[in-house]
Amino acid sequence: MDGRLALVTDDYHEFRACSTARSLGAEPYAVPARTPWYILSSCWAREVLALTKHLLFPG
Repeated sequence: MDGRLALVTDDYHEFRACSTARSLGAEPYAVPARTPWYILSSCWAREVLALTKHLLFPG
């Protein structure tokens, strides 16, 4: 494998998923999936907390 990786993930989660893949030595290519509008606010609220943890405590 040459390190390239396609990540299929929710659009709001794309940044953190690619960041994690890069930290593992992969070259990510994101394929975002659209998040339904009626759950988007709760998904973003969770992602803000997860991203804060990811940035403060990498790895």
